[in-house]
Amino acid sequence: MDPNRIQQEIEEFTTKNQEFPFHTVKNLNIINYKGENVLLSSLYDIPNTNTSSSSIPPQSKTILMFGRNLLWFCIRDWLKDWQTINFNQLFTEFGYRFYVILPVPLWSLQKYITQENLSNEISQYLFCDPTSEVFETLGFNLKFDSRNKFTSIHAKTSVLEATWKGFVLGITGGGMQGDPRQQGGCFIISTSLKNEPTVHKEYKTLWCHYDRHNADQVPIPVLFAAGNISQDLWKFSGYSIAEGYSTN
Repeated sequence: MDPNRIQQEIEEFTTKNQEFPFHTVKNLNIINYKGENVLLSSLYDIPNTNTSSSSIPPQSKTILMFGRNLLWFCIRDWLKDWQTINFNQLFTEFGYRFYVILPVPLWSLQKYITQENLSNEISQYLFCDPTSEVFETLGFNLKFDSRNKFTSIHAKTSVLEATWKGFVLGITGGGMQGDPRQQGGCFIISTSLKNEPTVHKEYKTLWCHYDRHNADQVPIPVLFAAGNISQDLWKFSGYSIAEGYSTN
């Protein structure tokens, strides 16, 4: 695909003039799949060190994807494709970790993991924010806007089908699984250690996106292109549009 087209797609999903509020969220907790409280900042932070500059670790880069209620099948479709990423290679070759935080109760997250038969290797990258405190602090939209159709390349269900499946899942799956109005977004951030004038951490927002409607989850190819990550790490199939986002 024409590099100009790739850049256009990145710009389409970019939310401008928005920085990740590192100081504001540093003490906020989320919950991992085991039910343990975890500091959100621990997902992107790096250890303190007083050693010389020669031993300062390289820059740590993190993708934080804030998803939606699991009754909304568009996010389930997105997660299906997210599960095919080679997370180990993503870290070892590109220095990225890729986490997903959902505004759902713990039981909903754990039930989803069981239904999908996810391994611990994949589940370790999934977290929940039952009270939506992090989502509210980040200022994500709280509105229900389904539009006329799903625009995501990951969507495998129509609006009608997704609505019906979500209704059935809500009835048979234990009730509401978070606020259906809560939208999310995505941040690509970096943390690095600097040694001048003294050893300190430097945090940067590299890219961000705020969902504009319910099906506006950032396509994985756009995220990889924005982060200069090879598409080979995502073993997708059936998406001809995705092939054009390769940054090789």
